[in-house]
Amino acid sequence: MELLTDATDATIMRSMNTYSNELMPDDILLIHYAGRGGTPDAPPDRAYWLGIDADPEVGTGLLLAEHVSEKIKSIDAKRVYVVTDSCFSTRRLPKNSLQRTAGNRAHRGRLLLCSNTSADYGVRHFARR
Repeated sequence: MELLTDATDATIMRSMNTYSNELMPDDILLIHYAGRGGTPDAPPDRAYWLGIDADPEVGTGLLLAEHVSEKIKSIDAKRVYVVTDSCFSTRRLPKNSLQRTAGNRAHRGRLLLCSNTSADYGVRHFARR
């Protein structure tokens, strides 16, 4: 188990890179992010995890949701659960953003659980049935 406290965007991505390189097909990974989230004025569909050293006005320390999603897709674990509790959680990891494909079949075992607004769904499941 690894616990990151007061993590920067670089620390988070280094850990995710390690998981991508070291986890095996029978492993299970839980990623829990409870921290600051943000979104720029444009484009509106983008959102960020804000590292401890983030400065949204300058644009430093921001971890783009697309980068998080792409790294999660590269993790070859049996199951990957992502729990986010921050502003813009549902915008951060959009539907099918975690889905990994193997050949023409979707990879099983991807689940996103996030804080939400009444207009959003808090649970998104990306497993094949």
